[in-house]
Amino acid sequence: MAKSVKLADIAKELGVSTVTVSNALLGKKGVSDKMRELIWKKAQEMGYVKSAMMALQPESTGHFCIGILISEKYLDNKNSFYWQVYKHLAALISKKGYVTMLEIISGEDEKNAQMPNILPLEKLDGIIVIGKMEKQYLLAISHGISVPGLCLGFYLSDLEWDAVMADNYDGMYALTNYMIAEGNRNLAFVGKIMTSDRKMNRYMGFSKALMEHGISRKEHWMFLEEDLEIEHIARKLVQELPDGVLCVDDQTAEQLISIFQKLNITVPEDISVTGYDNFCFDWIIHSRLTTYEVDAKAMTEEALKILVKRMMGLKQKKSIRIIEGKLIMRDSVKKRKINEL
Repeated sequence: MAKSVKLADIAKELGVSTVTVSNALLGKKGVSDKMRELIWKKAQEMGYVKSAMMALQPESTGHFCIGILISEKYLDNKNSFYWQVYKHLAALISKKGYVTMLEIISGEDEKNAQMPNILPLEKLDGIIVIGKMEKQYLLAISHGISVPGLCLGFYLSDLEWDAVMADNYDGMYALTNYMIAEGNRNLAFVGKIMTSDRKMNRYMGFSKALMEHGISRKEHWMFLEEDLEIEHIARKLVQELPDGVLCVDDQTAEQLISIFQKLNITVPEDISVTGYDNFCFDWIIHSRLTTYEVDAKAMTEEALKILVKRMMGLKQKKSIRIIEGKLIMRDSVKKRKINEL
């Protein structure tokens, strides 16, 4: 029944032209905000479903306002990974002709569940949260708004929001398998895994690869605590060098390699090191670092695609999308000979 509703039916109900209805539903200019809202409301009431022809039209432009929330803890500097994710997203939103409103959430506001300043705005059509925040804070936001929301880079089961994430588990699993295939079986792991789900998932992927290869995890080589300094970790590793170290991200790998250099430990001749994200600050290290690339661009594209459908009122099941990245093999992993194993 819903599929039989046509643009002309909606136009007749509101006393406007079919062209006006088409322009409103496609987000084209020439329709007032009030009339656009009336048309969308009537279309939903009548059970209108976009036809295949309209689905092939260019995405709507110029009328969606999307709020972006990101915690200040992810923006230690303007070269951080999440800052890059935001730039990809903002550029894509602008290219589509939509409007972006960014609010950086302080740790205090997040802890006290202080609502973002952008949410009371009537023109906000949807929000995207980049990077996980406090559960109660996100729940308070979701209960306080009527527009759709989306989690970018994390998932929270208690939220009725869509989510788009990187393949952190499978990515680190693949990276660990590569290290093992190159003959590096005595492996350490470095990373503060309790600070985010994505880091925890990377550690779980690492652990799975070890188990499948029958390799025992050496607890004294698992540096997972939040209060450990990288220099302390490097000096501990030097006492009994493993074959390799898998770091939770490129920044950790970069810091570790820099300290190894000061301790006259050569990568990869003395020890193999890998990162994660394919996002490093030191170009010299980055150009040699084996890592796993998170496809931030594809993540933002998928996130916006899902959110736009929500904002257009199209019915769809809750989506949890995992975006695949790729292994980047450079020169920081040593291929060990049989007699070295």
